[in-house]
Amino acid sequence: MATGKVIRAWQENGWAYLAVRVQEDSGPVEYIGSVPVGDLDGLTAAEQRAALIGAVKGVRARSVAPAVELGGFPANVNV
Repeated sequence: MATGKVIRAWQENGWAYLAVRVQEDSGPVEYIGSVPVGDLDGLTAAEQRAALIGAVKGVRARSVAPAVELGGFPANVNV
């Protein structure tokens, strides 16, 4: 498990955001997780923080997940 440093937290357009900088093998990477503000209503500060940290962990997991082989696609594509 990597340790990150909270860079910034803010609200915008009905969403709460948390930016965390993590030192990856390739260097520092900033991940930004978000949660609808309405989902945080009624939660304690600790629960709100946990929800935002969970969102950041989800973003990081999707970013560093291994690639998957998808059948039916050519090896090279122009994008």
